[in-house]
Amino acid sequence: MSPSGLNQTISPAHAAAARDVCYHSIASLTFLVWYAIVTLDDEVQYIWTMRNTNIFKWVYFFLRYVVILAHVTHNVFIKQLADGSNPPIHCTIWFIYSLGFSQVLATLLELILATRVFALYNRSRRIAFLVLILILTETGGSVRILWQQQYTDFHGMCLLIKGSLGSKYQTIFGFIIHCTLIGLTLIKYFFALRAGWGRAPLVSLVVRDNSTVYATILFLVISVVIMCGLERERAVAIILFVIIIFGAMALLMA
Repeated sequence: MSPSGLNQTISPAHAAAARDVCYHSIASLTFLVWYAIVTLDDEVQYIWTMRNTNIFKWVYFFLRYVVILAHVTHNVFIKQLADGSNPPIHCTIWFIYSLGFSQVLATLLELILATRVFALYNRSRRIAFLVLILILTETGGSVRILWQQQYTDFHGMCLLIKGSLGSKYQTIFGFIIHCTLIGLTLIKYFFALRAGWGRAPLVSLVVRDNSTVYATILFLVISVVIMCGLERERAVAIILFVIIIFGAMALLMA
């Protein structure tokens, strides 16, 4: 089938979803570049001076510059991905990349938050084991989705993947991880207040950041579950928006 023939099969809903993806990609890139510029002085002062053996230094650079590079790539190829003329193999590659990349950002965000909770609990091995099991289970769920290739309804447009029950359950499980992190944080904060050191800078920082992330994740979870439940073609148009949210929040937490 010719590209023009494929384009003729695109419904108005699919075209609207493709337009949403384009808008989200441009908005994400704009926000990332703006954030990089306004925080460059802090980066030079606090990040560049870290030892090269500090893993969080390289995590920061990954979240800063690899995410920007990824979004530049998105904007370069986004028209081709949405023109309705892509063979299935191209869409499969895009699906693997988009799910894998977003999972990496989500995992990095969770590890950063988990590290703070770990420190808050005086490096408790039980806490570390609990959070690690949850994160590994979530990652395994993403691998399972990739293996089963539940998303197959591309219609020649690689940016349009209908949400399945697997994606909804995966989103809910990610939410459970953040519920666990915020729960552990608030429990420690409650006992810290009773002990008289709840206003300590470290405790206040962890509570503030974890609460902010929790509220944002809650909004994303509700949005994804509702859209997947409605089975709208525009549901997965938020994938690039989710990627930028994870990347931006992880940068703020780093």
